[in-house]
Amino acid sequence: MKPRPMKKILIIKMSAIGDLFISMPHMDAILAHHPNDQVWLLTSGLFIDFFARHPRLSAVALDRSRWLSAQSVFGRILWMRKNKFHAVYDLQGNRISRRLTRFSGADIRVGTQPAGVYHFHPKEPYTQKTARHVVNRLDETLASAGLAPSTPGFEAWPSNADQEMVERWKAERGISDNGYAIIHPGSSKGWESKRWPEDHYKKLALMIEERGMTCVWVGGDEDRELNASLSKTAGIDATNVFSLMQLYLFGKTARFMVGSDSAPMHIVSAGGAPAYGFFGPTSWIKNHGAGQQDRVVKNDAPCSPCFSGTCPSDKKHQCLDPIDPGDVFGKIDDELGLPSA
Repeated sequence: MKPRPMKKILIIKMSAIGDLFISMPHMDAILAHHPNDQVWLLTSGLFIDFFARHPRLSAVALDRSRWLSAQSVFGRILWMRKNKFHAVYDLQGNRISRRLTRFSGADIRVGTQPAGVYHFHPKEPYTQKTARHVVNRLDETLASAGLAPSTPGFEAWPSNADQEMVERWKAERGISDNGYAIIHPGSSKGWESKRWPEDHYKKLALMIEERGMTCVWVGGDEDRELNASLSKTAGIDATNVFSLMQLYLFGKTARFMVGSDSAPMHIVSAGGAPAYGFFGPTSWIKNHGAGQQDRVVKNDAPCSPCFSGTCPSDKKHQCLDPIDPGDVFGKIDDELGLPSA
């Protein structure tokens, strides 16, 4: 009996960073379902390097800012049709990914929302009010096409240079494995409502460092000013120090992480470290770090979640501001048993 010919399979997952990391186990489930096929990932150019050394997944970039190029939406439609993909798994589920799926020419089209463009999809829509985690929704998407659900965790494929950079950075600062906490106090542009107050972070950092642990402040350009201010009180400013892969590696040897509902929380969660996330304006049920539901930090305000990037002045940020730093530290210490002072 002749083996069946190798088929081409496409996964679409473009953004955001946190959602990408949440979906990694589902990509592995798709790879397991297609052990003898050639599998591609269409994603943002920001993420290509993370997959550069993956032995089975070939990542290509989509540039939504360009109209006429090989990486534009139109260019990628032509690329998909040329490659004659047998199946497309749209794990993004937005307008652009549906358009790509519609015109892909694939025999099998799988998506996260009930829509005519897909042959297989969950029966019920997934909205802001859906009380189900993204992991579960992606599992439902795979199940609709007859795939097994994802299993927690995934294997990353870092370069030697990435591993050496992280180890060198720690050594130069005298940081030992499990001897530091990663803290991301910021948020993406337009989501200032996700931020716990700066003074609260200062108090928490001092409590952590009193136990002999180092606080490392991470984030991007939008967090630079905040991290610089916080590091004057305690810890090390590591704004824009790590790539996605490097932060993933750095997170794997952290004692724990604390931060906003943000990409760093999901990256560190993916690496397996305990990740304590503040939730107020967004849904903790849908968006907590995978496997970290018991480490959600919240105040049950009647207006939460509001899904608003800016808190109205009359609400006084009651979803996050009343959360006491001592209570947060106590929650972490009770679970992890931090070193004695």
